[in-house]
Amino acid sequence: NQQVNCNNCKLCTLCGKIDKAWDAYKKQRNLVTCLSKKNKQANLITDLKAKSAINDLKGVWKTIKTAANLSPTNNKTDDSESVALDPGKLNNHFSTIGNKIQAAVPPHKYGSYTNFLPFC
Repeated sequence: NQQVNCNNCKLCTLCGKIDKAWDAYKKQRNLVTCLSKKNKQANLITDLKAKSAINDLKGVWKTIKTAANLSPTNNKTDDSESVALDPGKLNNHFSTIGNKIQAAVPPHKYGSYTNFLPFC
């Protein structure tokens, strides 16, 4: 009378033990992952406070980039890859962008923004 080791039937004692072990593993894995994330967050906050207290702006930005999963190093481009920008075009773009955006937004059905301001 030899029992077959299957892990497929979900009925034999071996399958039951494997399922229980897997559930226990997942529970423990999720706990460790949760604690790791909380610890990383607490360390980042502590690091930001310490660097802010000593006015280490470079360190603050490095910590922020780490928290945002950005590369903490500078991604400088070569001079050969840089784009020549025309100051006149830049000035024109930024001096007219407000009017362009305003023209693209349809008027609100309640009229002017002053209808939403409190009366003093």
